[in-house]
Amino acid sequence: MMRTTASGLVKNAIAKAAQVAIRQALVQLDSQLTDIRDTSRQGRDDDNSSRTEALRQRFAEKKAEADKNKEKTKAEADKRNSQFHLVTSRDQERVNWESSVSAVGKQGTIKEVAQRSGDGGWRSEVFDITKPSPALNHTIAGQDSRKY
Repeated sequence: MMRTTASGLVKNAIAKAAQVAIRQALVQLDSQLTDIRDTSRQGRDDDNSSRTEALRQRFAEKKAEADKNKEKTKAEADKRNSQFHLVTSRDQERVNWESSVSAVGKQGTIKEVAQRSGDGGWRSEVFDITKPSPALNHTIAGQDSRKY
């Protein structure tokens, strides 16, 4: 029941997003075609140039404007000096966002425990095969105390 409801909601959201994107693209296309039509009429009405020359001039202006905006954006990005920093250990963190479910935090905790334990590294009695566990010590003086 939840699956059908969720899939219906997802389908509706995707359809609405597609409608909005298509509508925006068509509005932008209409604006560009209107600009071309106006430039063409301007070239026809002007005695000094033809339609194709007017369109070429308009496209050259648009290209120059786009290049100028591109250079401006690049200059602003260089001025910000933005960087992406991938944190793989707790020592590399720039801001302490300590979380109980953070993989980096858990890795750092394990590393700290290993460093505190000394030269031998992290150890647990569970993995020590030289000492018998109290749960496995079921014999008393060589006799098996378990009943089968």
